[in-house]
Amino acid sequence: MAQADDFTGQPSHGLDELLDATFRVAPEGVRVALTAAQMIDLGRKFRQAQLAVWAAGAVAGATSVFLKEDPKALPTVVLGMTGSVAAVYGVPEEVAAVAWAAAATAVTAGRGSVTDGLLALIPQEKISAQHVVTGLVAGSFVVAVGYAWTAVCGQLAQGKLEGLGGVLQEGMIRDLFLAQFKRKFAQETGETPTPS
Repeated sequence: MAQADDFTGQPSHGLDELLDATFRVAPEGVRVALTAAQMIDLGRKFRQAQLAVWAAGAVAGATSVFLKEDPKALPTVVLGMTGSVAAVYGVPEEVAAVAWAAAATAVTAGRGSVTDGLLALIPQEKISAQHVVTGLVAGSFVVAVGYAWTAVCGQLAQGKLEGLGGVLQEGMIRDLFLAQFKRKFAQETGETPTPS
């Protein structure tokens, strides 16, 4: 029973079991698409998004340590990750673009680019004289951005960040993203980032 029946008092039931049974028999190659398409089990979406976030964090950390990349390369990793997470939650590309722009403005106020704004959140003592971010900080930074973006996409998927006429509430998106980012970054590094 997909929906509760108020007339008879019957609760909805069986959808979670049906979804679990479908995942058990679905080929491996379609599980990501099935996760994105379904709206029954948001926990399953979150776990799939976590994989993308942790993979991006590992790439950022490894790139910083082994290739000695400049931290300005981090936004490339972040943008790939945000696209993957939005796809998991089934957020349309145009909605994801507007939401990401709103989230990015949370850290770019008074700065010329998203890159500069995001990098300003990393404590300066964690950046070496050569402006190379340590792998730990780079990975933690990307993971914090990923979890903040996952929270935004979760709310978007449920329609909780839309106002009248389906217009996105950009202020709510910014506030949610920044609050989640600060909380997760503090958990990952023991420090609270503050835009300068």
